Amino acid sequence: MKIKSAFKLKTLATLIMGLSVGNVYASNTDLTTWTASQSNLVTFSNGTATLNTGDGLGQSTYAYDSKSSTASFTDGANSSIGNLGLVGAILSDTSFSVTGNQILTFNWEFTTQSGTPYNDFALVDIGGTQYQLESIIKLHNAKDSGLETASIALAPNFSGTVSFVISHEGYDSYNSALSISNLSIAAAPVPEAEVLIMMLLGLPLMSLAVRYKQKTA
Repeated sequence: MKIKSAFKLKTLATLIMGLSVGNVYASNTDLTTWTASQSNLVTFSNGTATLNTGDGLGQSTYAYDSKSSTASFTDGANSSIGNLGLVGAILSDTSFSVTGNQILTFNWEFTTQSGTPYNDFALVDIGGTQYQLESIIKLHNAKDSGLETASIALAPNFSGTVSFVISHEGYDSYNSALSISNLSIAAAPVPEAEVLIMMLLGLPLMSLAVRYKQKTA
């Protein structure tokens, strides 16, 4: 059985050019211009967007509004599929677009007045891929995650929808909230020239080593 290398060698100049050009920042990282599924459940203050499930805020009348459905999202717990959400808030940019290799970075904080067995949860959905941020179960019934930072590598030349989500898993009378701030897009780090040279020199040696092992085997 032959093992083929997954790498295709290019010239150093071509590789460096491919890594270093074409990085354009997203046109919209201002969360106040994003679309809220239920505007009554999203507030903005001092550069921070806060998404609420609504209960306990005098907003429970919105709890079963179809715009507040979070049934397409899961908490990622207990199984590969997870448990479906029920209601909450979604803040989205449907025309999020970057060029090249970019990293999405933001600060977030999850707070809740609720507790188990309800597993309220928060996540960011990027082009249909859900990245779990926090949930009541993960917090072990604590009420505040504290301020955290997330950095997620976007697919090259990503274009699609990015959504922040806060969701009830089961309806109750206590609010949960997700706060987002300092959203930014940055170019993925470019390896130093010395590292690139070592990679290019090392790949042929790795290929020879694999072939040698195959022959000896």
